[in-house]
Amino acid sequence: MTATFFVVGTNILTNPNQLQLHVSGGHQVGSHTWSHRPLTSLTNEQIVAEIKYTEAAIFREIGKVP
Repeated sequence: MTATFFVVGTNILTNPNQLQLHVSGGHQVGSHTWSHRPLTSLTNEQIVAEIKYTEAAIFREIGKVP
């Protein structure tokens, strides 16, 4: 059985091996923003940054964007 793991970007920095283990186990990875702040309290630019920073961190670790 496989699953989709939605990761918070800051957690990728502290646990990059965990992300790689998920992918090597056949699981999918999704973005759950950079810092998990409530998106309704952010500007559009901040929301885009939350998503794009996380996508970049995921790409650095596994070589693909979710």
